[in-house]
Amino acid sequence: LDQLSLAEDVIKRGYPVATFKLMNHYGRCLSETNFSSLGERYKMESIGISRASLQEVLLTALPQPCIKYGYELDDVIENDTESSKLLFLNKEEIRPDYIIGADGLNSTLRQKIFPKIQKRYSGQTAFRGLVEISTPLNDFFESWGVGKRFGAVQINNNQAYWYIGMNKKESCPPIETELKRYLIDTFEKWHNPIPDLISQTNETDLIQSDIYDLPNVKKWFKGNIV
Repeated sequence: LDQLSLAEDVIKRGYPVATFKLMNHYGRCLSETNFSSLGERYKMESIGISRASLQEVLLTALPQPCIKYGYELDDVIENDTESSKLLFLNKEEIRPDYIIGADGLNSTLRQKIFPKIQKRYSGQTAFRGLVEISTPLNDFFESWGVGKRFGAVQINNNQAYWYIGMNKKESCPPIETELKRYLIDTFEKWHNPIPDLISQTNETDLIQSDIYDLPNVKKWFKGNIV
């Protein structure tokens, strides 16, 4: 980031993170990682920042017009002798020198090129939230209980991001009614500041989604596509 002259903007938009603590749900520290040595090595402290803020910083550094919107991938026409062709739902098509699929876990490009690679359910559903805070978090932490884990990190001067991983069956019906009350009751006996972070979060800022990953594969490229 410093070489791209973006470090200063990231630091301004985020919040310094000095340590990571892994704890049990009573608040007893199981292990601690100090990030100061990494800061000394790379001449930049570790920063907690929201994905949206980081993307904004990166987007402003790109030459314009570099990004085109409204292009949803429909198909890929592979070619052994020249670059593969991308077909979009808006009827446009391009034949770039290289194709890098960065469209996430449910990647359309990956499904077209490697259809046998299927995502796997992790056994956990996730709850995530953003909360306004008046007292800074001292550390980035994650706490473990039986079948549950809770983590939180401060991402700017006024906000913290928190997440929950909870053992549940795949495609379990979303907890839409009184989700906040359900989480407050579930974590009411966990150590501070966990109950406060949940209770101070607006219901509209809560998200629930199942957690998936991908199996280990030896090959992630094909022709000019990766």
